[in-house]
Amino acid sequence: MVTAAKPNDLGIEDENQIKFITNSCEMIYVYALLWSCGGNVDSAGRIGYDKLLKETIEDVNSKNGFSIPIPEESYYN
Repeated sequence: MVTAAKPNDLGIEDENQIKFITNSCEMIYVYALLWSCGGNVDSAGRIGYDKLLKETIEDVNSKNGFSIPIPEESYYN
């Protein structure tokens, strides 16, 4: 289980590698979320989806100390 893994469980001791893997996992998750859910939304729904996703990521970042980047501008602004 990923949540139970610790850096040394993965055989990684270099802090830069740990940060890189963590950031990569965050970006892959956001990419998968965008396409799996957002790909099924019509043009009118994309505005609401864009807003909802940004608010959700903001909330997750603040509550969990994550640093998932949120673009300032989007196609739907």
